[in-house]
Amino acid sequence: MPDTPLQFGPFVLRPGRGSLTRQGVAVPLGARAMSILHLLARSAPRTVSNADILATVWPNLHVEEANIRVHVSALRRALGQGHAIVNRPGEGYSLATPVVPASQDDDALPAPAVPLIGRESDLVRLDRMLAEHRLVTLVGAGGIGKTSLAVAAAARWIGAASAGPAFVDLAPLIDPALVADAVARALGVSMTQAAPVQALVDALRERPRLLVLDNCEHLSGSVADLAEQLLTEAREVRILATSREPLRIAGEALHRLRPLELPVAGLPDATARDTPALRLLLDRAAANDPPFEPAPEEIGDLARLCSALDGLPLAIELVAAHLGPHSAAEVLVNLGEHLARPRPLPDQRQPRHRSLQAAIDWSFELLRPAERSLLLRLGVFRAHMSLESIVAVAGAGDGVDVDASAQDGAPLPPPLARESLAELVDRSLVAVTLDGAAPTYRLLDTMRDYASRRLRETVWEDDVRRCHLQRVHQRLDRLRTAGPAEYAQAWRDSLLDDLRAALDWAFSPGGDPALGVRLTAAAGQFFMQTSMVAEFRRHAERALVALAATPDAAAEMQLLGTLGMALFHAEGPGTAILATHERALELAGQLGDLAARRRSLWGIWLYHFGQGQYAEGLSFAAAYRACTPAEDDPLHVADRCTAMSLTYLGRLAEARVYMDRVLARPAQPQERVVGQFQFEPRVATRALLARTLWLQGLADQARAAAEQSLEEALAGGHALSICFSLVIGRCFVAQMTGDAATLKDGIARLLATARLYALPRWEGHGLILAEASAFEGRRGHIDLDDAMKGGAAHREALAWLGLRLPPDDEILLPAPIWATPEMLRLAALRGPSDRAPGLLDRADALARDQGALAWRLRIALTRRRLARDAGERADAARALDAVLPCFTEGFDTPDLIDALHRP
Repeated sequence: MPDTPLQFGPFVLRPGRGSLTRQGVAVPLGARAMSILHLLARSAPRTVSNADILATVWPNLHVEEANIRVHVSALRRALGQGHAIVNRPGEGYSLATPVVPASQDDDALPAPAVPLIGRESDLVRLDRMLAEHRLVTLVGAGGIGKTSLAVAAAARWIGAASAGPAFVDLAPLIDPALVADAVARALGVSMTQAAPVQALVDALRERPRLLVLDNCEHLSGSVADLAEQLLTEAREVRILATSREPLRIAGEALHRLRPLELPVAGLPDATARDTPALRLLLDRAAANDPPFEPAPEEIGDLARLCSALDGLPLAIELVAAHLGPHSAAEVLVNLGEHLARPRPLPDQRQPRHRSLQAAIDWSFELLRPAERSLLLRLGVFRAHMSLESIVAVAGAGDGVDVDASAQDGAPLPPPLARESLAELVDRSLVAVTLDGAAPTYRLLDTMRDYASRRLRETVWEDDVRRCHLQRVHQRLDRLRTAGPAEYAQAWRDSLLDDLRAALDWAFSPGGDPALGVRLTAAAGQFFMQTSMVAEFRRHAERALVALAATPDAAAEMQLLGTLGMALFHAEGPGTAILATHERALELAGQLGDLAARRRSLWGIWLYHFGQGQYAEGLSFAAAYRACTPAEDDPLHVADRCTAMSLTYLGRLAEARVYMDRVLARPAQPQERVVGQFQFEPRVATRALLARTLWLQGLADQARAAAEQSLEEALAGGHALSICFSLVIGRCFVAQMTGDAATLKDGIARLLATARLYALPRWEGHGLILAEASAFEGRRGHIDLDDAMKGGAAHREALAWLGLRLPPDDEILLPAPIWATPEMLRLAALRGPSDRAPGLLDRADALARDQGALAWRLRIALTRRRLARDAGERADAARALDAVLPCFTEGFDTPDLIDALHRP
């Protein structure tokens, strides 16, 4: 589905993310219901027939129309009041409310983990504090409901600022250095390696925004540093933090969250029921299967139970799950025994944890041995868990030589693991999400901390963590041939959090560095597809150190292949890139890995291309072709490399042969799988074709190709492909055809995309184009000396745009390229007048050899201008005679308008 957010009534639908929110709060929907809603929303107010719904939602399946009624009924229940779904008997369904594009900045807030009961006064106070202070920290014990309250408070701010609230869950993070990255991900801002926090400041400097930073306590130092800088330099930002302790920085306002109000002894039953703590207990117990309905004589015991739990919402919810099978009196007695036991607390600064610890311990000990074992094993996951992954981790460690029957954390066979999971869900120890194609599961943060701590006490921890790492590895392997939709789903499932956790364990003192190296190598494509270049480099450097102690040629080869590309986008075509790919090529030869050999040859081609060594690059394109039959080249790498090299060498007609061959083949789904080869093939080829068509004097066709390339790039959503399409195609053609509006739009898109995905080389292209066109009405906003260091593409752009020409005698060195005729023409205009004719003769001869009719026209226009200035009217009149008749289109472009204007 296209990721165009749609708003109707209080709802915002993001089809590409598979998310729906109501006033910022997530609304869980199944995949079929989401598809139906998207179909109705994009068709509104038109009625969609049952046949169209079946064809869209259940393609190639025979499904009864009754299924539509069932899903629409469930959809209406999920949406509640304001759903606006109308059934038109005999016709179909429609969404009878205006549907408009929604703000891209309106980020969804997570659904609260527990109902927000008894917090009305806290919400009012938070509203007032957020209006008066730019940093508010919600402080309280674990399990007291800080996250639920923060989400509810943030939801009330939707629409109050120019951009919606952004929610950042810091609980899965272990490394304090990744705090800024987590905030950036929530905001859609990618980080630059040189100044990560500054990238955030720049993105937020003039944009009102409420940031919700959840679970800050274990990273309080880093969070405090980041918050202080944001508050100092981004004056429109407000921060709502949740933590077990204050951040302790200037300007911080604290709201200490107290436990829920408890029933007072002696209150009448009806009055006691209305106290927040007892309301929550009864609400959650009523959701049990079967529902718990207390007898009148049990209200007193239930009230005392709330008091014993100190009014902590999470503790109340855990205990409520056991009501029904156990009476209120039984629960009170058993829990009292746990409360009486002296136990060391994981955090001695939070004495209120004793009641929560007792509730968790009591709930844990009520579980059957298999359920206890599964709960502990689930502590290795940092994010969402599939049933398949849970079953795998549950069975890890069968080879441990102990009496498993008496051990918590023992391995479980698959049937018992699935049965135990269902029991943990029923007891509110595991949360389940039903808004995707298959259920996913997750431990609440407090339960994950408990399970992870208890797992460390068992003999199976390393086996379980090793299995978790292998599951992450398998998920990455499945993504190797996946498209953008699968990567988006992996991102939504927070695969990154589990990947980081697995890598941290692997490279820890008790971990398995060999597995860590292989996982890092396998993760390369994931990091590149999600444009997290800087983080991949950090992991890769750690893996390379480990490789010195535990050599692994295959992993090293795979790691180096991706690292070379990461270095290219971060630093440009330096010698380190060449060494990286040459080492990978050497290893590929040793291992007889043909696919890796191809990737290495492509990497070496890319290095030479980036250096402007187009003839040398052409030889490596030929080497790639020699070992790659067409059927093994679905991304058309051989033809694209060859076409690029030939185009930049100025051999335009030859290059067109390879471009036409790529575009003549029927498009295949796998072409959207970019892999290690940077760009979507048809997008890149059309962009290059657009440039070539303009050079050949076919301006109308060039504009059409440039627009088609960008449309396809935007539909795919791949950042590198979008940048390539803009620089090589749309911006170039707009610059040359004098289309100022299109050029301005293209530069803005390019800069935004490059900054969003931390692509400094492509940002450099945008800045050079902006400088040449006085974008935003200013010049001199880049350092030309620095821009010259950005590789051949930057140096050439500075030259043919007239910003920094090399000396005349260097223009043809080391060899002429596609833009050399334009450089010579500009040199003729700027140099001594006696040298101009010779420079123009050389430029025209070279343009004629290239078949670059557009350059020849510019050269002829320059001849006419110089002859006119010299008073040579006859020469001025003849200057265009040999070129102008060759044009068949583009007569609305500035060059041809000028040429047709006879003085």
